Amino acid sequence: TRLISLIIPSKDNPEVLSRCVHSIMEHTRVPYELIIVDNGSSEENRKKTQELVDEINAGDVSAKYIYQVMPFNMSRMNNMGAACANGEML
Repeated sequence: TRLISLIIPSKDNPEVLSRCVHSIMEHTRVPYELIIVDNGSSEENRKKTQELVDEINAGDVSAKYIYQVMPFNMSRMNNMGAACANGEML
C-alpha cells in the first residue's frame, strides 16, 4: 500500500484543525502522513497546533508542521507541503 501525504492548510483555528485531524485518524485505514501548513497563526494558536502535532507524533502517525508567515495562497501552501512530503500520492 502506498503512503499518502495529506496536506492541510491552516491558520488560527486549532479547534477545527484538531477535529479534522482526529477524524482523519479515526476513519483512515491506509498509510498516511499529515502535513500542516500554517501561514501565520497567532503565537497562542501556533503553540496549540504544535501541541497537536506532538500528540499525533507520539502515536502511530507521522505529522509535520510548517509555519511560514505569508498572505494566504493555497497553491503556495500546498507546494510547501508537497516539498517535504514522503508519500507517493498527495
